[in-house]
Amino acid sequence: MSLEATILDLLDSIGKFDFTILIQFLAWSLLLIWIFVVVWVWNDAKSRTESFFFRFICALLVLPLNLPGLIIYFIIRPQETLEQSYWTDLEKRYLLYETADLGSCEQCGFDLGPGFNICPNCKFQIKTKCTGCEVMIDKGWLFCPFCGAESGREGSNRVDPVQPLSARQTKRKFHKSVNPESSREIQKSEFYTKLGQSIINVVQKLRKRRITATKSKKENKDDSSKDPMQNE
Repeated sequence: MSLEATILDLLDSIGKFDFTILIQFLAWSLLLIWIFVVVWVWNDAKSRTESFFFRFICALLVLPLNLPGLIIYFIIRPQETLEQSYWTDLEKRYLLYETADLGSCEQCGFDLGPGFNICPNCKFQIKTKCTGCEVMIDKGWLFCPFCGAESGREGSNRVDPVQPLSARQTKRKFHKSVNPESSREIQKSEFYTKLGQSIINVVQKLRKRRITATKSKKENKDDSSKDPMQNE
């Protein structure tokens, strides 16, 4: 069999092939992929937030747009899953527990270490002994957390804090940075910031394209107006 006959037979078989089966197969494959993407976005959003409204909006965003909607979802979704947020909050709570005894002396501002009952610099009493169980507790506590007895502290016995302003501010900033509630607020603000920034970027790109198109139109008009003058 010659090469020409082989090519003609191949073309003839291709012409007799029913492409409707292939088109139907591709259509069903695209439909399954479309449904899979919507279901995956729903489950992924469910693992990242407890808000049903947010999950519904994400699924509704991907349902008509599919791939562009999936890209938008990757931009606006929370960075951490609920499990990751839980462990992050747990680590921060543990860090707060470990650093509970750290701070500065109310009287002289000396940096204190864990387990200090008296300031080693000015001998200021940081903790007092419980009248019930005789465990050293913080002077600011009204009741003992171990036995429930009243601490018996009086306002006249407390010394006005003269802790340096910078030390107090540093301590407040530290506790605020490891506060789980503030971390959730930061995540929310980051989400809205990302969403707003993505919208601004899209608007800026459209604006640049519009300006470029306007300039090109003006240049074309100028060139067309110059050509007749040159011909004359």
